[in-house]
Amino acid sequence: MKYWPNNPGDKLTFFAYAPYVKEAIGSNPSFRPATDKGYPILDYIVSAKDNDQTDLLVSIPPSMNLTYGTNNGKVSLHMSHALTRVSAYVKSGDNVQGKQVTVFSMQATKKATLIFRDPTPSYNKYASWSYINPIETITVSPSATLPFTVPAVKDEKKLLADFFLLPAARINESDHKFSITYTTAGTASSGDAPVQTVTLSNQTLPSMDKWEFGAYVSYTFLIEKQKLTVTATSHPTWGDAGTGTVTGSVVITYAENESTPNWSNGGSGSVDGKPVVTHSTVQNDVQWEDGGTEIVEKS
Repeated sequence: MKYWPNNPGDKLTFFAYAPYVKEAIGSNPSFRPATDKGYPILDYIVSAKDNDQTDLLVSIPPSMNLTYGTNNGKVSLHMSHALTRVSAYVKSGDNVQGKQVTVFSMQATKKATLIFRDPTPSYNKYASWSYINPIETITVSPSATLPFTVPAVKDEKKLLADFFLLPAARINESDHKFSITYTTAGTASSGDAPVQTVTLSNQTLPSMDKWEFGAYVSYTFLIEKQKLTVTATSHPTWGDAGTGTVTGSVVITYAENESTPNWSNGGSGSVDGKPVVTHSTVQNDVQWEDGGTEIVEKS
């Protein structure tokens, strides 16, 4: 039980965060000791699995300089999202069945400090994140069971992961990457089932400037046999009722021949450990093409 001061001139300021951690010191998130002067400071560490991550909320603005008479003794707190929500969707770019995501992860900032402060002309919030250089990163991955089946119908998409990550728009965006491996199965007249494996490591995410305090950005990974298209969409709200805005995309294709072994966006990758995958038929060599399953002979 807490009481308002008897002296009407005494004022109280309230700060809040959620979810509540009973043993705050030494937990995540954690506050600096109460003996520290000034506004509260909160330390936060990102968890490696999406289902262990928290939608961290803080009161912005704090309820400043209140007395009992301000609102008949009641304290109102406006809670705001402090992290960036990042959703990863998998979408099929063709009608080919049997595609699967076998590996998926994102590299993100591991820890930061949330500082309550007075707004400035350049930053109008009462709280901001502070990062220590060099930035420490963590690899986050989905809790969904892998392999994750890519929808068999073109343009159908499914949610792979929903991350709550530290905002990156004001720090080194190049530290934030994604890695993915996916497979496409074919058929052979011999009855064998050749599998094409595409591996992309440490690829750049588009629209990193949208990773702001309280923002919601989703990425759609459009998977086809010969390319992967990653599209970023910014959302005005955390719910599904708002209208998203496409903010950026990157198309990653693998090499067509030995002379262009690298990926089009400058990263490196492999297809079955080689720059291109071919399978022998009775008459000639063929690539994995869009639109259907190749019938190939066992080589």
